[in-house]
Amino acid sequence: MAELPPEVLDRLAGVERVRVMVGPPGSNFLVGAVAAPIQRQLYLLLVPDPRVESMLDEHIHAAVLADDPGGKWLIHARGRMLYGRRVVNDPRRNELLHWLPEGIGPAEFVACRFHPEALDYQHDAVDGRRRANGPLPGGAPLPAWRRLWELGGAPFWPWLLAASFLEGLVILFVADYEDRHAWSLAMAILAGGLPVIGARIALAAHDIARWRKGLEKDAVLGTLGEAWFSARELERQGIYVLIAAAAAWILLGWACGAVVVGWVALVSGAPILVLLMAVRRRSTRPEEEAA
Repeated sequence: MAELPPEVLDRLAGVERVRVMVGPPGSNFLVGAVAAPIQRQLYLLLVPDPRVESMLDEHIHAAVLADDPGGKWLIHARGRMLYGRRVVNDPRRNELLHWLPEGIGPAEFVACRFHPEALDYQHDAVDGRRRANGPLPGGAPLPAWRRLWELGGAPFWPWLLAASFLEGLVILFVADYEDRHAWSLAMAILAGGLPVIGARIALAAHDIARWRKGLEKDAVLGTLGEAWFSARELERQGIYVLIAAAAAWILLGWACGAVVVGWVALVSGAPILVLLMAVRRRSTRPEEEAA
């Protein structure tokens, strides 16, 4: 993961306020924030604002702007940001307390983690003005399909293999002889696997909302905390996968009949897994209590 250079973090820590631009590329919506670098991770402490939360739920893009009043240096860092939770609920609250303005309580600020991807840093030097402008090492994102697979498919990889084997047996021994072909097997595998993958991706947006409320630990959030996808984008991508899953079920039923569909649903366990994922997220108790 990309990190801002220590010199840049020191500059940001030395100013009272930085400006944060949120929204889609080209947006000029600016809010003030306190920069709090902790162990090379830049936290931005914001006053809670539903508009900022709504924008970051739709678009992960953010930029941090800061400059020296005398014009000696200028910082423009571009990257991703997930709207966080109140400082009082953050695991690093004890470290973040030192960065809060005097007289302000930890419940009055939201701690957002900024993940930089590119940096434009200009500063005066002995030999004149210097400028470093470009992407940061390690800041280039993986293809979206890889990230979605890591989120929705990789955790269920052993189950997907076992379910695919059992679905192959259903096609081989339950389907009519004329329906035993590769196309039917492909539909059975997709019908069994896509509902779970799609549900996991779509429910990830709910995980983010639960995390903000203190109902999930950081460990449960996982790579979602790196802001590779916005909450709304996760919902859309999950729905697309679920639509593909519904199409696979319809085609499987059209090609092989209701008996095969019932057996595929039984051996794959997809309906039960989806139900369990949904039921687990109905808990309104903090994760520490629900464990």
